[in-house]
Amino acid sequence: MKYLSALVLAFAASVSVASAGHDMMVAIPPGQGRSSRGIRSVITGHKIRSHGHHTRRQAHHDDELLDRRFSNATLNADEQEVAAIAASHKKKRGTCTPRSTKNAAANYKAGASSGSSSASSSSSASQASASGSSGSNSNSNTGTVKATSQGSSSGSSSSSNGPSTSQWKLVKSYSGSTFFDDMDFFTMGDPTHGSITYVDRNTAQNQGLIGTNNGQVTMKINPGNGWAQSVRINTKDSFTTGIFVLDAEHMPVGCGIWPAWWSTPTNPAGGWPNGGEIDIIEGVNDYSYNTYSVHTTGGCNVPQNPNMKGKFTLQDWRATNCASDVTGNQGCGVTSTTNGDFGVNYNNNGGGVHVMYWSESDGISTYFFPKGSVPNDISTGSPDPSNWGQPQAHWPATNCNIGNYFYNHVVVFTNTVCGDWAGSGDVWWNAMNGQSQSCAAKTGQSSCQAYLNSNPDFSQAYWTINSLKIYQTSRRS
Repeated sequence: MKYLSALVLAFAASVSVASAGHDMMVAIPPGQGRSSRGIRSVITGHKIRSHGHHTRRQAHHDDELLDRRFSNATLNADEQEVAAIAASHKKKRGTCTPRSTKNAAANYKAGASSGSSSASSSSSASQASASGSSGSNSNSNTGTVKATSQGSSSGSSSSSNGPSTSQWKLVKSYSGSTFFDDMDFFTMGDPTHGSITYVDRNTAQNQGLIGTNNGQVTMKINPGNGWAQSVRINTKDSFTTGIFVLDAEHMPVGCGIWPAWWSTPTNPAGGWPNGGEIDIIEGVNDYSYNTYSVHTTGGCNVPQNPNMKGKFTLQDWRATNCASDVTGNQGCGVTSTTNGDFGVNYNNNGGGVHVMYWSESDGISTYFFPKGSVPNDISTGSPDPSNWGQPQAHWPATNCNIGNYFYNHVVVFTNTVCGDWAGSGDVWWNAMNGQSQSCAAKTGQSSCQAYLNSNPDFSQAYWTINSLKIYQTSRRS
């Protein structure tokens, strides 16, 4: 009976796809990490030892994790928070305290005051998996703190400086000349099969693929000889729950271009999508509407009509099932109904602020605020999701245990060309998501790869980022 049931489900899925509308079939991005499932880490590319179902608690917690947690905190984190982190670490380890919490706090303070926060976390030895395999979901004390960040460069509807009443603390900020210091550079083959070579930091700097100017960060995609070069980076530090705020003025656009800003664990037991994937910015070509999505293992579902502006990308029974193996690696995708939260019109309007709010009780929500319309609480470093109105996309915790399906995420920027989505024939030949004409019509080329072979125009294929800021109520890696 189980075998017959499986055949019936498989047949139903094939009929659903075959009868789906054309746009629905071609406008859906696959998961960024799907090629590594059960084989390699989606971030490091290293082989994954265990392929069993994930467990939230890893069996191993080394002293480096404690050091990294101290370095992850903000410069003005108080002694109580640092002590709470150390106490939590001690409890989980079940061993002798590696150092007194008082000394640890003092050492952290001294190290933090010396300059860049990358000093304790930029070692290349930690690149493989330390930032994503801690498995920690411990809670520290929460409290009211003063705002610690500067205002958003994208502007706000009003401005105010003063004490913050927000429970959210700034735990990490990436901007300006130190933006890349706490990032790992992925240099293996593109898991999404793009025609791209991802290069290391030194190569990227020497070739002008990355840079900083007037406090802004740039990442570029350069074509050549039927191929392209760029960078794929991820934060060294990992995070479980929080508010993630990206303030940018320009994102890569153009036929064949596929940028994304997303999060996922580096090396989860069992491989991708264990630990989940959250896609906050993703699209291809010269689209102007964003695609938001989450990807999980089996068992995470969302209601049919969540409170959100966007609409489910899939229009059949799979739409609310976030399991990648059920949805052809598409997860719970949401297509934006806001023109300008991605691509061409985003750039034309001077960019804006994308926010991902991740809570084990409220679920996961994504927001977009155009330049000039950023809420004051975000601009002043005191984020409060209750002020933001209806999200672009929302995956409630009602039928999905967020803590079981999402944990230990690093934040990732990818900049690829062609590949599984942008290189799809249906995507290349059909105008959608705000395009006035298809890339085939616009370029006169029959495919993405043919265009890449013909001296393509990648003049708009770059990021201009003001800052990436991450807030938590207490530090959770």
